[in-house]
Amino acid sequence: MKPLVLKLGFISLLLVCLNQPLGGQADDHLFHLEGIRLLDGERVVSIDVSVVAGDFAEVSGLPPGWQMNIDNDASWQTSLKGSAEVGTAALDAVSLQKLRMLIHRFEFGGLKFHLSGTLVVTKNFVDLRKVPLEAANFKQGPAGHVGH
Repeated sequence: MKPLVLKLGFISLLLVCLNQPLGGQADDHLFHLEGIRLLDGERVVSIDVSVVAGDFAEVSGLPPGWQMNIDNDASWQTSLKGSAEVGTAALDAVSLQKLRMLIHRFEFGGLKFHLSGTLVVTKNFVDLRKVPLEAANFKQGPAGHVGH
């Protein structure tokens, strides 16, 4: 009976260890967008945010009339994609800054935390322009729940 208990204990320990990368450092960071430069009359119609070595713990400030999808892939390369469902829901740069993302950062091995993304903007809903989001566009605030 003892060998069976030892085997089950070892298997349980192995499964727990395999679920968390060894040597990982986990912590939460709250981000919002800033420094977005739009041309006169342009509005944001979609957003795509990519996270390496992290996942989305919470998102708040979702604009009315927008659809958001989060893919918290087990590879620790995750994404948030959102778009306006109707033209009247397109956002100006100030309204976009209300979006808050609480990101669970988890670096391990050679995987280092990185945020990037793209906005799609338009003046007339025919001609679209892509605006790259770089690390400097993600302003970090105090960690905590995004609703606070």
